[in-house]
Amino acid sequence: MDEPTAPGRVLQMRLVVEAPDYEQAVAFYRDVLGAPEELTVEGDAGEKVTILDMGRARAVTNDLVDAGADLLASPTLTPWQSLNSRLSAPANLQITLFEEPGESAGG
Repeated sequence: MDEPTAPGRVLQMRLVVEAPDYEQAVAFYRDVLGAPEELTVEGDAGEKVTILDMGRARAVTNDLVDAGADLLASPTLTPWQSLNSRLSAPANLQITLFEEPGESAGG
């Protein structure tokens, strides 16, 4: 039996993004960021939907910049001791990557 969801606890989030270059946006988030593809659907009139499992982002700032994202803020240690960077990514989205203390990743 499923337990009730605690108030304010998000189990799933869907973000709809319209991109002028759909293939570039999907390749960036799926191939560079490493978000596994859960489902792809194509409509009769050429519509496309790709659902990606975003999970938690880790510090891969240089890889994303090399793939075409613009660096807005280099990896910086925050007052709560996580390492954060901010980038402008395809589909005109800003993303923040973070690494918690004790996690290993190339920032």
